[in-house]
Amino acid sequence: MQALIDAKNQWLYDQVDVQFPTPESLQGLTVYQTLNQALPSEAFTAQHHVAESHLAAIYLVDFHRLTIMFALLQATRCEQAAQQALLVEFFTQIIYSPPCRLYLGFADAQPIAAAIVTCDGSSLLISDVVMQNNPIFTSSDEFVSAVVAKYQQENLVSGSIYIEHSQP
Repeated sequence: MQALIDAKNQWLYDQVDVQFPTPESLQGLTVYQTLNQALPSEAFTAQHHVAESHLAAIYLVDFHRLTIMFALLQATRCEQAAQQALLVEFFTQIIYSPPCRLYLGFADAQPIAAAIVTCDGSSLLISDVVMQNNPIFTSSDEFVSAVVAKYQQENLVSGSIYIEHSQP
């Protein structure tokens, strides 16, 4: 599990390890690192049956507009507007590449949940879960189960599934 967490963190850190990173994206990385110090993680048992309406609400982030929505949801992890702006700057730098994928949950055409899925070829880590009150998912576990099911529609997962909780 720790190897997956390390891979996810390295992937995120690499997003701003570029020739000319913006000062705000580097500060956003620092905010992110502070938020993620000593987060609890554990094995996760996904629900075996996920409602079709739940699957239909999950989208892979694969273009910039969705990345912005993902970043705005992640920014809600901070209370201060200045820190939120830095997180948005950090997350909008993301380039889609393995081993991580970003997912969003929607309700009434609005983004209401976000998560990062990291895969090492057999096992999954679901992390950075953010969820607002919504009419579709009654718990973050329901959202995470739907994300896992959506991921498994196109990818084989033969190993364990872990969750790194975003809120201690």
